[in-house]
Amino acid sequence: MEIPGLEGEPAGILTLHEDVTAQRLALEAKDLMLRAIGHEVRSPAAAMKTTLAGIMQWDDTLDPQGRRELLAEAYESSDRLLSLVESQLIIAKLETKHFEPSPEAIELRPALDSVVNVLAHRYTDRMSAVEVKLHDALPNAFCEPTHMAQVLTNLIGNALEYTTGPIKVRARSIPDDWLEITVADSGPGLPAGSLSDLFEKTGPAGRSRPQGGLGLGLYLCRLVVERSFGGRIWVASSTREGTTFKFTVPSVK
Repeated sequence: MEIPGLEGEPAGILTLHEDVTAQRLALEAKDLMLRAIGHEVRSPAAAMKTTLAGIMQWDDTLDPQGRRELLAEAYESSDRLLSLVESQLIIAKLETKHFEPSPEAIELRPALDSVVNVLAHRYTDRMSAVEVKLHDALPNAFCEPTHMAQVLTNLIGNALEYTTGPIKVRARSIPDDWLEITVADSGPGLPAGSLSDLFEKTGPAGRSRPQGGLGLGLYLCRLVVERSFGGRIWVASSTREGTTFKFTVPSVK
């Protein structure tokens, strides 16, 4: 816009600028999330469709055992798909500015038993590797039960899917009414240089893993622990002997 000067001559030009960096970053994050959702959902959805198509095509020739195995595969794919959708809904909820948690006292042992039972449908042959040891005198966790289940399912599920050795789950009381929960595997460790953005949306957790997507599981864990629990989550160690994740949650007697 011209600024008038003397004798009708323009004295200058006024221009308006707007910094759209934040908006651009938000759009890029949204685009990443949509691509991640598509990548994560496509695999179990395609597997379920293929399995059901096989049952329909070969129904007359399938024996009861073969049909049961195919149905089990379809159920596993549908279970994984539902889990992914639920994870995305929780991420969307936790990312809002107005999120308020609704904590309650939960016993850690039954919560872990429930998670292990759910994972047993997906990792039948690997569940013997999971070793849970908890002290009887542990206080209750104080958090939303579904959020605790999400964190435990992601951490234990990752260890089951990407490692082959024992997985140890432990918990202990720490000062100021907190619980510290540990999930340790005996795998080859995380890639060098990956720890800095491991819990971000762009984290590398799934990039080098054919079964995974873009590492949104660990991003979900961080959102839950920080925003719902008010705690923290971190990698305590990662070597060729294994990786140890720890997170904290409030406790109540």
